[in-house]
Amino acid sequence: MANVVKLYYTGRTDSTRWELLPNKLLIVEHIEDYLATKTPLTINNFQYVKNELEIGINVDLSQTYSQPLTTSSFKYVSVQNDKELIHYYYVKKVIWRSKSAVRLELVMDVLNTFKEGTDYVFKANTKINREHKSRYIAKAITFHMEYENEGTNGTIAVGDNVRLKDAYGNIVFYFKITALADDSVDGSISNYTTLEDIIDALEEAKEYGLHMSISKNASNYRDILLGDIDWDFDIYRNIDKTPEDINPLLVCDNTLAEKLEHNTKKLQGDWYLLYRNQNTPSESLVNPVECYLIPGESGLEVDAGSVVGGKILPSWLEYGKFYYFMVNGVKTFTLANGTTISDSDASHKTTMVISKVDERKISVQVVRAIYNSTVQVIGNYISEYITANTVPCEYNEDTTFWATNYTNYYTDITYPNTFDNTGSYNVLDDITQVDRTDAKNIKLIKLPYCPYDFEVVGGVIQTSLTYDWDVVSLTQANGGTIVCLKLVELNTKLGGTITVNALHQSALNPFEDLRFDSKSHLNPSVETPRIRASYMESKIYSSEFYAPTFYYDSFAFKFDLEKCDLNYFVANYSTNVIKFNITSTINSKFMFTFENYEVWYNTENYSKYLPIARNNEEVLYNVPYINYVRNGYQYDIKNKNISNISNALGVGLSAGSLAVSLALPSASLKVAGVVGSLVSMAMSVKSAVVSAVQNENSLKQKIAQTQNQSSSVAGSDDVDLMSIYAENRLKYLEYAPRPEVEELLCDLFFYAGYKSDRMGIPSHNNRVNFDYLECDAVIENVSSIPNDCLEELINSFKNGITYLHRVERYAGNTWDFAQEYENWETWLLED
Repeated sequence: MANVVKLYYTGRTDSTRWELLPNKLLIVEHIEDYLATKTPLTINNFQYVKNELEIGINVDLSQTYSQPLTTSSFKYVSVQNDKELIHYYYVKKVIWRSKSAVRLELVMDVLNTFKEGTDYVFKANTKINREHKSRYIAKAITFHMEYENEGTNGTIAVGDNVRLKDAYGNIVFYFKITALADDSVDGSISNYTTLEDIIDALEEAKEYGLHMSISKNASNYRDILLGDIDWDFDIYRNIDKTPEDINPLLVCDNTLAEKLEHNTKKLQGDWYLLYRNQNTPSESLVNPVECYLIPGESGLEVDAGSVVGGKILPSWLEYGKFYYFMVNGVKTFTLANGTTISDSDASHKTTMVISKVDERKISVQVVRAIYNSTVQVIGNYISEYITANTVPCEYNEDTTFWATNYTNYYTDITYPNTFDNTGSYNVLDDITQVDRTDAKNIKLIKLPYCPYDFEVVGGVIQTSLTYDWDVVSLTQANGGTIVCLKLVELNTKLGGTITVNALHQSALNPFEDLRFDSKSHLNPSVETPRIRASYMESKIYSSEFYAPTFYYDSFAFKFDLEKCDLNYFVANYSTNVIKFNITSTINSKFMFTFENYEVWYNTENYSKYLPIARNNEEVLYNVPYINYVRNGYQYDIKNKNISNISNALGVGLSAGSLAVSLALPSASLKVAGVVGSLVSMAMSVKSAVVSAVQNENSLKQKIAQTQNQSSSVAGSDDVDLMSIYAENRLKYLEYAPRPEVEELLCDLFFYAGYKSDRMGIPSHNNRVNFDYLECDAVIENVSSIPNDCLEELINSFKNGITYLHRVERYAGNTWDFAQEYENWETWLLED
């Protein structure tokens, strides 16, 4: 074969420009196929060319090709000597030699001339600085089949409904069995008559948000429907953990701040703990402390003290009295443990005798009076409450226990009183009813959330289900009474739970950001244009660029999503459990615990706790409290101010100084001479990011970041004022870079991947369209690459190169030189 030189050029008026340019530092996959799509000027029988890093060749061409404004300019050259491999060159300069001759000065395109795997290989001690990584992780979705009216023999009958549910309980497909003989069903999308139709229908359901593949080897439709089948997978964010060392200013929109309320509506609002002495301090040296819980809002109903629903509670009874109820085939009673007291034998009378043991317990005796004048006690119980199965029911009450007095039970017993269902629930008084001048009062503490997980049924707080609280009527110094809850044991650990889920303020769940989508909803395709949206880049959700933050007054808790244990999150998807714990040391300190904040690794102790050390005490106008304000309070304030300084310094809301380690590589490239000064795409984007961040700092915005992200009222200890500006609740804000900086960061991640800083053999088939690689290459020279070419190759990798993959698209554009298509992860497009 003769020596062949092909000259590739672009005309000034051509609609398609030459795309393989030296400043892009591209390795084009299957470059021979790419060049075959062009029409070069081919010179056969060219003189033998000695291939080197820089060469010059003389070509018999018109002198007009050496002019700067020539109609067609040469961009690229391939040289193939007889029986030798092709070498590729960039055209550095075209020089006039004569009227019919020009000289082309060329610089070898070492990236496409030498092939990895045949001419050179990377060694494992290569330091990889930047590369494209997978932005997402896939987790299979398991769908469950459910049936109705399934018989005891395990068969499905005509008329049964079959539901397909996803892992979260959502019904995603439904059909009814209408016949069995021919496996026909009536579907929610259309009618199906055969087994094949059922399978096809389920596969078609991907149009409704599912993607599934089912074997058609099953003998009947029941074989298909039994069991759980993995048909789809959810996609979660793989938030890269290597910092970029770009510290942009993180800002938020205060109008987007959301207030976290208790997920049980009746428990929302402020709550108050009132500590007080049992006796007036001036009257007794023996003075136990009592603790009362009072809501901030009026109208809250509690079940204690009521007869609603036929339930007899200890609070309904009086001490020192006995209550006698008839038991027969109609009048029966059930104890709290489920024991039923009943009797249908007419030959004797059975009576239930109850009395109050304390505020939590009822004594129950079952007495049987037989016709022959004997009386037997046939049962003794202690119960938290008793339910009358039929109301109204009559009863007698007496201050004495009749013991075994036969006359009272069998002949003379009457039931002048009626226990019925007309009672009303007790209603708790609100904080406005508290007499703040009462000398017995010690401290009144305002809380943002209810400090106890009361069960609420039908809008009524179920105090009868717990032994920790009594409903009491508290008599105050001003003569008024207040209905409130009294803590039975002072050493009881107080605390509540708030669960943020899809049904309760789901926007306050930062874990939602970890889930990206499902493959079926995403439907990735090589035809997808680039999606210029920050949510596509998972790294934008790392703590360097994104700070979802809960804060209470000047105390803040930031979620570092890249640290989260993704396996734990997947298993506990859609919940953010926040515990609210109160100290039992009679002061206003409390703490929030973010239960679901499970991390792979951590950089601090006690990573899921947010202690609140501020004074949340309300004012009391009694002498002991005024003395405290005069003396101890100022000392407490001094200590608190010292604590505030520590908290401001340690709040950790991306307040670090700018530390940008993005210096441009100093490695020189011969190919740089082709364009004067070589700046790769990645370097260009990184420089733009650095410039934007530096501009922010030049305005001294970075200095104020800690103050902006914590609180400008960090020294405030007045709970009334805090309730105005902070609403006495946990609030939630998301901090992120300014939009223009965020867009630059996304460009950096799109074109140049993520910072890596790992040792190993580079992988450059992670993405569909292109992969970026920036590394300190350690190369084993397999073939005889000249030293200067090898140095050029290594320097190219140091500056950062892009692998451009061949992709078959319906719309053509096989190589995405313009980088205009979404660069999906390769595994996302696998079946």
